[in-house]
Amino acid sequence: LHQLYTRQENECWHPKIKLTEVLEPNDIDSLPQDIILYRGCDISEFKKKSFGQAWTTSLEIAKKFAYDYYANQDWLQKNTRVILETKYSNKNVLFSNQSIEYEIVVDVDKLMDVSIFA
Repeated sequence: LHQLYTRQENECWHPKIKLTEVLEPNDIDSLPQDIILYRGCDISEFKKKSFGQAWTTSLEIAKKFAYDYYANQDWLQKNTRVILETKYSNKNVLFSNQSIEYEIVVDVDKLMDVSIFA
């Protein structure tokens, strides 16, 4: 299950995997109690309050997801891309890998006070 999640490709034809339980191994214990998280995405996520599970502790990585990583995809419109920010409790984290993309997987039902990063 760990490799299925961590090695998934999130392009159009790959199925998305939704975590509902803590995925191990992880490094959740290394996180502070409250974490500032970022997510690079389309503004429609914010408007619909329909957020994806994958967030990051790195503002720079969020910027890459917002503007760079999918730049060659036909569906990407740079003028609708944003970076979201929220404060999240580590007790609700489902997965963390604080290397490479500094990924945090959240329970989206426990997200509160999501805003557009200014």
